[in-house]
Amino acid sequence: MQHTDSPAVPQVGEKNNVWVVGSATDMSKSAPTKQLTAIIDDWSHYYTERVEKKLNGNWKNDNTWGRFSKKMVDLAPFNQAITSDVRKKAKQLREEISARKFHPFTGPIFNNKGEKVAKAGQVLSDEYLLK
Repeated sequence: MQHTDSPAVPQVGEKNNVWVVGSATDMSKSAPTKQLTAIIDDWSHYYTERVEKKLNGNWKNDNTWGRFSKKMVDLAPFNQAITSDVRKKAKQLREEISARKFHPFTGPIFNNKGEKVAKAGQVLSDEYLLK
């Protein structure tokens, strides 16, 4: 997994027989057999909305949390090596996140030092995530 919109990591994964998850766009062309899925960002409607607000004089600076339901983020098709049961569970979880029945940052959550930052059932706030 990487957090950069580059085919480099998927290409290395494909070459070295290592599973990868693409970032920002579907990277399956760079890793046709090794990409499990990819996070797909589509900010086109966000930019259009922002420009329209600026042109209409009602733009304001604020934080944006794009969601599946806003089509600002999505997932590429799942690799066929992922079992149908796992694909079904992932689709269900995606639907729960979209419907706001599940929050991805629900505890227990530990930081990189092993310290608990969210107890079981606690949802980390947007303010906390922005830090």
